[in-house]
Amino acid sequence: MESKDELESYTYSRSLKVLLLYIIIPLISVYTLILYVYFAKILMTSQWPKGLVSHLVLWYSSISVGVIFLISPILKDNPVGRIFKNVFPKIIIPILAMMFVSIGIRINQYGITENRYYVVLLGLWVLGIMLYYSIAKKAKNIIVPITLSLVMLIAILGPLSSFSFAISSQNSRFDEILLENNMLVDGAIVANTSIPSESKKEITNIINYFEMYHQFEDLKSLPENFTVSDMESVFGFPYNPYDYFDNEYFYYNLDMNGGFTLDITNYDYYINISTWNEQIISTKDLDIKYYRNNNELTIKKGEEILLSQNILDYVLDIYKNSDIKAIEKGITSSVEDMSIEIENEKVKAKLIFTSINGQVKEDVEEGILLESADMILLLKIK
Repeated sequence: MESKDELESYTYSRSLKVLLLYIIIPLISVYTLILYVYFAKILMTSQWPKGLVSHLVLWYSSISVGVIFLISPILKDNPVGRIFKNVFPKIIIPILAMMFVSIGIRINQYGITENRYYVVLLGLWVLGIMLYYSIAKKAKNIIVPITLSLVMLIAILGPLSSFSFAISSQNSRFDEILLENNMLVDGAIVANTSIPSESKKEITNIINYFEMYHQFEDLKSLPENFTVSDMESVFGFPYNPYDYFDNEYFYYNLDMNGGFTLDITNYDYYINISTWNEQIISTKDLDIKYYRNNNELTIKKGEEILLSQNILDYVLDIYKNSDIKAIEKGITSSVEDMSIEIENEKVKAKLIFTSINGQVKEDVEEGILLESADMILLLKIK
C-alpha cells in the first residue's frame, strides 16, 4: 500500500459488510432506542443514577464513531449504511448532552479526577466528530484518526493533561471544604473535631485519593512531610476512610487475631464455602452448592434435598445487629456476631461468616445486596 492509495479502492469481504451493516448497525440502533427510553424515565423521575449514565453512553458512542469510519468507503451501494451515517450523528447528540449533564453533576459534587477528565475529553471528541459528520457535505475519514491523536496528546502531556486538571481540581475542592469549616487560616490547617460527618468524609476521600494516585506534596495545603498517621493531629479526626463511605456499602471480617476456637463436637462436617465459587462441593455422600443469583445454599444427598436456604435475611440480621453496627465498618467482628444456626428435620447447620461484603438498598428495610461472602459450614445429618 502506498501513501497515495485511497481506502475506497480496497474491497471489503462479504462477511465484514454483513457484520457492519446488518448486525452492528441494527444493534447500535436498538441500543439508541433503549437509551432514549431510559433517559426519558430519568427526566420524568428527576433521579440521576450514580455514575451510570457516562458508562452507558461513552463506549457505545465511541464504537459508533468507529463504525461510521469503517462503513464510509462502502456507502455507494449500501442504503442502510448511508441512512445510518446521515441520521445517527444527529440522533446521538441529545444522548451525549445527557451524558455531559450526568458527568457535570458528579464533577460539581466531587471535582475532577483522571477518570472523569477522560470521560469529558473523549465525550467532547465524539461530539465534535458527530457534529462534523452532521454538517460536512463531504466528510473526510482522515479527520477521525488525526483528531483522536491530538486528543490523546492533550490528555497525557502539558498543562491540559488529566493529571494537571485532576490535581488542580482536587486542591480547589479541598481548600473550599476547609474554608467552609473554618479550618484554613492564613494558608495553615486548623484542627476542628466538630465539623459535619459529610465534611469529614470529603476531606478523608481527598486524602485517600492523593495517597492512592498522587503524592501528598501535590495537595498544597497539607503541612510538609504529612502522612496519614498525622491525620488526627492535623485535622482533629482520624484517618479511617471506610468510616466515611456511603452508608449503602459495608463489609465485615471475622476477628482472626490469635486464631479462634469452634466447638464442632455436635457436627459431622466442616466445610469452607466462598460465594465467588459456584462449583459443587462434594463429600462422600453430600453435594453442597451456593447459588450467587439467589443467595441460596443447597445441600443434597443423592437426589434428596436436605437443605435449601436463602441466607440473605440472616446477613441482613447481622448487619442490623447493634453489636456489629457499633464496630467500625471494615474492621473485625467476633465469632458470635458472625454466626447463624439453621435447623430442620433433616440437618442441623451452623454458618460462621469469615467475611461479608455488601450494599444496602435505598432503605435498609428494603433489604441488602450481598456482593461476596466467605463462610465455614458446620453440618450434622440427622
